[in-house]
Amino acid sequence: MPTLVSSQTPTSSTLLRVDLHGNAIPLWDQPGGFRTWAIAAPNGRDLAIAGMTTGGNVWMIKTTDEPR
Repeated sequence: MPTLVSSQTPTSSTLLRVDLHGNAIPLWDQPGGFRTWAIAAPNGRDLAIAGMTTGGNVWMIKTTDEPR
């Protein structure tokens, strides 16, 4: 089962999906962000991403590559 990991740099915060072999795939990059994290839904398909910046907005991203 993959793990969700947050990585911070001086200019952004990135949410990574890391598998058991240590391969990391960036899922979300928040320029100017200083913290981000995620919680997986029980269905294993949806992901709630939270991030902190000095400004604020709400985003909802929905992919359409798979039927629900």
